[in-house]
Amino acid sequence: MNALKPSFMKKKKTITPQKPSSFKDDATTSSSTSLNSSIRSTSSSMRGYDEMQCLKKISSFCKETDRDVSTHLMFRIACFHDFDFDRSKHTIITMSDSKYLGLHMEGPLSKHFGKRIVVPLPDLKARDKSNVVYLRPSRYSGTKNSQLMVDSLCYVLNDLSSTQSQCRAGVTVVVNMKKWARDNFDQEMWVKMIRILQGDLVPTKVMNVLLVDAPEEFRNVWELLEQLMPNTFYKKVNFVKQNKLGDYFKDGFHEHLPNEFKRGWLSIDEVVEDYIDLKQYNDQLVDL
Repeated sequence: MNALKPSFMKKKKTITPQKPSSFKDDATTSSSTSLNSSIRSTSSSMRGYDEMQCLKKISSFCKETDRDVSTHLMFRIACFHDFDFDRSKHTIITMSDSKYLGLHMEGPLSKHFGKRIVVPLPDLKARDKSNVVYLRPSRYSGTKNSQLMVDSLCYVLNDLSSTQSQCRAGVTVVVNMKKWARDNFDQEMWVKMIRILQGDLVPTKVMNVLLVDAPEEFRNVWELLEQLMPNTFYKKVNFVKQNKLGDYFKDGFHEHLPNEFKRGWLSIDEVVEDYIDLKQYNDQLVDL
C-alpha cells in the first residue's frame, strides 16, 4: 500500500382575506414566472461568461508557453475542473502530452478489450444523464495485464469525453462484482483504477461508482483502499444490489444492461465485438 479516509390591547387591523393560491392574479403569476426565468437566464449567462473567460485564459497560456493543445482538450480539462483556471492550467502542464490521451484501438489493446473486462454500454444513461462504463473485475487475472487494463479504462473514458456534452455529463461506472475472488485482486491495479477514476491520468468526470453485489471478502479489501480516496471521491462510491440499480437509472434501463445481470438484455459479447470494430474503424479514419 506504499503506492500508495415570543401585546396586549393591540388595536385591531382590518385584514383582507388572502386569495387561495390557485386564484392568484394572472399578472402576479406571470410576473413571478418572468422573474424566475430572468434569474435562470442571468445565472446561465454569467456561467457561460465565466466559462468563456476561463477558456480564453487557457488558450492564451498555451500560446504563450508554446503548447500544442487542441481546443477540445482545453474544454475537456476546463470542464473537469469546473472552469477553474488555475487548476486547469496545472493539468495542461502535467497532462496535455500524456500518452493516455492518444490511445488507439489496435494491437494488444484491442485484444485486451476482447476479454470483456471494460466496455461502455451503448444507449444507457444514468438518471443524471451521465454515460455508463461497465466493468467485470472477475475477468481480470494477474499483473501481466495491468498496463493494458489501465490503457483500456483510459481509452473508454477518452471515448466518452469526445464531445462537450459528454464532458459536462461525465460517466457512471457500473462494476459487476459477480464471481469476484481474491485471485482477481491486484492491489497495484486497484490503486491505479482509483487514480484513473479520480482523473489523475485522463480528465473525465466520474459521477458515481456502483459496486454491484460485492462479496464480503471484497468489502474487507475495500476498507484498505478507502484510505487512498479523498472524501469527494469516496462519496461517489456505492455498494448496491442488482435490485437497487433502478435508483440510479430510469425505467426500462434493463434493455440496455448486459445479460450478465438477472434482467439484463444485452449480449456482452456482441457489445464488446461491436465496440472494437467501431473504434478500430474510427481510429483509422483519424489517422488518415
